[in-house]
Amino acid sequence: MNEVLNAVLIVLGILIIMPLTVWFWLRVPKKANVELLRSHGAMGFSSTPRFRKRDTFIYYGKKMLKKVSSVKDKMSLSSRKRKAILRKFQMGSENAASYRVSLRKIEPPEEYLQEDVRADQTNLSREVRDFLASLRVFSCLGDKFIKECMTLMEYKHFQPNQLVFQQGQLQEAVYILLSGKLEVFIPERVNSQISLKFVKSGDTVSSFLSVIEAISGKEQILMDVSARACVDSVVIKVPIKCFESFFVENPESLARLIQVVMVRLLRVTFLAMHQHLGLSSELVRNTLAETSEEELHTGLIQSAASQPQEAPQNARRASVFLPNSELATREIADDVSYHSMQFSRFLDPKSSDVLEEVTIKHFLGEAMIMKQDSHKDAALIYVISGSLVVTQAAPGKEDATIFHVRVGEVAGGLAILTGEPSVFTVKTSGPAILATVSRKCFASVAKRNPKVFLYVARTVIARLSPFVRQLDFALDWHLLESGLALFRQGDEADSTFVVLSGRLRSVAAQSDGKKELIGEYGKGDLVGIVEFINESKRNTTVMAVRDTELTSLPHGLLNYIKLKHPSVILRLINVLFRKIAGAQTSFINQSRIEQRPPQCNFTSVAILPASDDVPILQFGYHLYHSLTLIGPPLLLTSQTLNVYLNPETFDGMNDYRLSAWLARQEDQHRIVLYLCDKEMSSWTQTCIRQADCILIVCLADAEPTVGKVEKRLERMAVRTQKELVLLHRESKSGVSMVSPTGTAARLNIRSWCSSHHHLIASQDMFVHPAGNQRKIHLQYRNLLTGAPDPHSDFSRLARWLTGESIGLVLGGGGARGAAHVGIMKALEDTGIPIDMVGGVSIGAFTGALWCMERNSDTVHAIAKKWAMKMIQIWRQLFDLTYPITSMFTGRSFNALIKDVFEDIQIEDLWIPFFAISTDLTSSQMRVHTHGSLWRYVRASMSLSGYMPPLCDPIDGHLLLDGGYVNNLPADVMRKHGAKYILAVDVGSEDETNLTNYGDHLSGWWVLWKKWWPFSAPAKVLNLPDIQSKLAYVSCVRQLEEVKNSDYCEYIRPQIDRYKTLQFGCFDEIFDVGYHHGRVYFSARNKARSLFPESDVTVKQSSNIAVLPDIPIAHAPNYVEELIWCGSSLSSKHEEDLSEEQA
Repeated sequence: MNEVLNAVLIVLGILIIMPLTVWFWLRVPKKANVELLRSHGAMGFSSTPRFRKRDTFIYYGKKMLKKVSSVKDKMSLSSRKRKAILRKFQMGSENAASYRVSLRKIEPPEEYLQEDVRADQTNLSREVRDFLASLRVFSCLGDKFIKECMTLMEYKHFQPNQLVFQQGQLQEAVYILLSGKLEVFIPERVNSQISLKFVKSGDTVSSFLSVIEAISGKEQILMDVSARACVDSVVIKVPIKCFESFFVENPESLARLIQVVMVRLLRVTFLAMHQHLGLSSELVRNTLAETSEEELHTGLIQSAASQPQEAPQNARRASVFLPNSELATREIADDVSYHSMQFSRFLDPKSSDVLEEVTIKHFLGEAMIMKQDSHKDAALIYVISGSLVVTQAAPGKEDATIFHVRVGEVAGGLAILTGEPSVFTVKTSGPAILATVSRKCFASVAKRNPKVFLYVARTVIARLSPFVRQLDFALDWHLLESGLALFRQGDEADSTFVVLSGRLRSVAAQSDGKKELIGEYGKGDLVGIVEFINESKRNTTVMAVRDTELTSLPHGLLNYIKLKHPSVILRLINVLFRKIAGAQTSFINQSRIEQRPPQCNFTSVAILPASDDVPILQFGYHLYHSLTLIGPPLLLTSQTLNVYLNPETFDGMNDYRLSAWLARQEDQHRIVLYLCDKEMSSWTQTCIRQADCILIVCLADAEPTVGKVEKRLERMAVRTQKELVLLHRESKSGVSMVSPTGTAARLNIRSWCSSHHHLIASQDMFVHPAGNQRKIHLQYRNLLTGAPDPHSDFSRLARWLTGESIGLVLGGGGARGAAHVGIMKALEDTGIPIDMVGGVSIGAFTGALWCMERNSDTVHAIAKKWAMKMIQIWRQLFDLTYPITSMFTGRSFNALIKDVFEDIQIEDLWIPFFAISTDLTSSQMRVHTHGSLWRYVRASMSLSGYMPPLCDPIDGHLLLDGGYVNNLPADVMRKHGAKYILAVDVGSEDETNLTNYGDHLSGWWVLWKKWWPFSAPAKVLNLPDIQSKLAYVSCVRQLEEVKNSDYCEYIRPQIDRYKTLQFGCFDEIFDVGYHHGRVYFSARNKARSLFPESDVTVKQSSNIAVLPDIPIAHAPNYVEELIWCGSSLSSKHEEDLSEEQA
């Protein structure tokens, strides 16, 4: 390195000294010439002007006027050509101006980070308000139920320390605290108790599980806890019999209530308690108690000793299996017939038609019946013979056995009732015969007999341990209206919360009064856990983005859990450590537009057209089709809703019915798409109110204007995240005819949009006008039966909405970056899509190329051409300068990069992209997500000493190579919302095997060891090496964190033998990266480790393993759940439409 530097300095000195010598020789006049000039002056030559100044001014003025007039005459002869030239110049100026438009910093409106402070403007009495607030869980039952309860409720007054109820007492009512304060506790021993929670005014003291049991007719329901008054208190007592009488007349309302309670049980008990506290087998019973004859219809049948009844012929025919002998076959057939009849009686005691919905399955040995976190396997399972093993996976541990299901027992009820993925894995322990009812068949049965919800709920509740019943008394249900604060910064953290539905936003107030967005919480998230564990004050203010349902876990309940199960303490320490460590490592001090954390994993999305010519219905179908790769979606429009609900539901008096119905759809589907009307109708307002995120869809070739509905949207949903979607028409070749341009101008007029997405719209989206919904429905009927393309832009948007994005991170390494191109080629060949890209140095260059071209062959050709130019010596020689700041001026390097990217802006790339640079002015890392692409790629590649820092055109800060602060920004990619992260490292390996020279070092000794042939040279760092290592200290530490992290896949090709400036070996390094990537991604076990939640199947194509369905399962399972716009059309109308289409 030193020899090269010396040679460069010598050449630089020669090139500088020789031009200076020539310039000095030509510039300084010769002595002889000076003498000659002097002699001419003596002979009478004078340098004074011939005319006076006034005469000279007049002379030249007249001369100028003559020239102007002559030019005017000539131009008038070719005015047509002049106008044409001016017109072209004006058009070119307009096009250039469109490229020069820069994206302004997006500042959210004040209301976006500000909670509402509402005054109580209702005219209801305090008692009624408290009662309604306490019965939010029963709001889906309607006004009739509320009025009936108010006629039967009683007021009770309690003195301090007086018991309201005690453990072991019959549960006969639901208690609501009107005023005062109650304590709920568990008596342990004499004069000893465990406090669970303190009840405030308006809160409810009850167990919803016990209420369901009471409604089902079970007697002797005993209290699992006790409650007493702390001060003078007034309690409202609502008898359970009012529930029973109401549900006899309204069985549909019973089904809705059971779904609400089961969803809470699932998300709070089986998800939050398991994921955050590590509880599994403690929540359920391994065996069931003996079942009485009256309870046989509940499905908990312990024996088949009763005499079998005659079964339909189809059930008997399906049961003939395992022909060991004629007698054994007959016994099996009789057993199957008997249990099939019992199962049908369980589903519908009044009709045997339900047997048509039952499927008999036989298994010879161990088999997977239902997989954890899977939708497609969910079913109600009845064991005829054999047994089932129910397990649950824990992070970093093997599956733990939870309980066994034996003959006559039912499994899968929780997944069937809630519509959520199964929280357990169910397997057969050996040969078994099962009777199953799929989710679709169960819905058909429940439509005829809504009480089947109650029967299945009984089987779920019977499995719960007494510990869960005590938890149910301590849990509180909350409904938080949009804009209201759950808690504020500085409040005492006396509880933590689990989000059941809706969305919350966390905001922190800074010392200067500004507010910063910290994060958002969706369905199933735990809120405020860190302050809750530390028993400290709240660090942030959490508000509701839209109407949100939550359950709170009080501090006393946590203490009880720790006392009963001490292993929870270690789990809490681990949770606390991860939360604090994540907060420390994820903090990046940068500009406001880059500080917004990603808000993804939405459960409800509204799709709003920006203009009337947007094919919004076709857009909804394509997005729905892509979402089937991830989970069961639902597409709703104003027309489809009329098929299921009456038009009167949109009236203001029936808002609760519509909200309750939509909430159930969100519970039963992975994501719900609300397709807005093209005007601000009541349906559009409902969509906006229900949405976690709003997609504003506009055509990329239209004028950048804001529609009327958009303008009203800004005032209606100030806290809801909004995304701009730009549709680009597809050409016949399958790609967009025009690359994206002018994105910044569209975003600047929409300050309410957080980010944007570029999507290619296929030609079939523009075949029919947007108003002809029936033809569009017939057009897309065949499309939605096929498998979606995971590489399409709609699939990329679907993964982003559901938090399943795949991010590619490319590190810096100079010429070794050719391996990045090889990795991209391997990803393309193995079928793994790329949803977002981030890069540093050469990784920023190759990553930007991919986001611009999206084709590995094109990227390879451009990158190779650029690399060959980098090794041209004449370019380097002409760019040398006096090395005050750097060895080169950077002009030639800038030209090479600008030739590749031209004037493209980062926001105009097809795929989201960011580049990392080091800000020398503010001494921090910079993440560039908008602005001039070539400039920020150049800044990220500016190696210190070789290239001068680039001056940021926005703020003038000096930007240098991003590798000095973060050479593999997988943490930044995670902050941008990617779930699956592939981090490719091509940096140089540091030399760590150095000579131990003791406490002092002599340079003469090092020189002697270097030149003496009979001794090995000493491995000692020189001054440049030490300076380089100091510059990369932060980078090395960050790289080690990425290597040891569990959120990304670290990939390093075998490129250590190549040097940083060895650009001439581009093809060789490319082959190394490609072959490494092909082997890495083609392995079946590696695919499953990358995407553990997906059902990836490896196929062979061109001798390369293909992963076609990254990251989740196949689509056709969920197509039937789509609510079609034409589902209410008669067959005659469909025939007419088919003829019109033909």
